[in-house]
Amino acid sequence: MRRTQAYIRLMLTRRWLGNGVLFTKALLFQLFSSIITFFIVARFTYDVNIAFSIMLFDFFAKLCLYFIFEINWNNLIKKI
Repeated sequence: MRRTQAYIRLMLTRRWLGNGVLFTKALLFQLFSSIITFFIVARFTYDVNIAFSIMLFDFFAKLCLYFIFEINWNNLIKKI
């Protein structure tokens, strides 16, 4: 059991990423997510302007929240 825990800790610490990589990851994920949001909202509202406005708000709000989450997750992994 101890050997397994040590292996898990070793593997998790190897997955640590720098803040630049985390921000790029968050940016690309949110871009993909916002495009999906745009198409869903446009489909239900039939208004591209509303869909674009909601997409922009969604993009920036979730980008900040996701980046903060990734930094905190990375710090948690480094403590293990």
